Amino acid sequence: MTKASPRKAKIPQPPSPGEETLAIHLRAHKIAYNREYEFHRERHWKLDFAFLNAKLAVEIEGGIGLIGRHQRPQGFIEDMYKYNALILCGWRLLRFSTKMVMSGEAIAVILEALERVENVV
Repeated sequence: MTKASPRKAKIPQPPSPGEETLAIHLRAHKIAYNREYEFHRERHWKLDFAFLNAKLAVEIEGGIGLIGRHQRPQGFIEDMYKYNALILCGWRLLRFSTKMVMSGEAIAVILEALERVENVV
């Protein structure tokens, strides 16, 4: 009888250029946010950026065109479960590519989304 090997610990990955750039844009606009916010206690799913008061989630989809984890069939399906659970928990979700962050499109959309929440309250 062989012993089961212990589960490998995840190796922390450095933040992506898109995530780092968006953080700079948010600080420049003095917008409060949380990074790597765990929104699901059972699955331990995390959000790249969370705006808690607005219940707005932002995901930066890195590795587009590189056939990374998010583009492989199983990774893509896992993202569907995560995003559906997020919506069922009452969150709104915005997804951006690194190119969208670098062009300023992402911060413009985030500002618009946050403004809409303020106008509703």
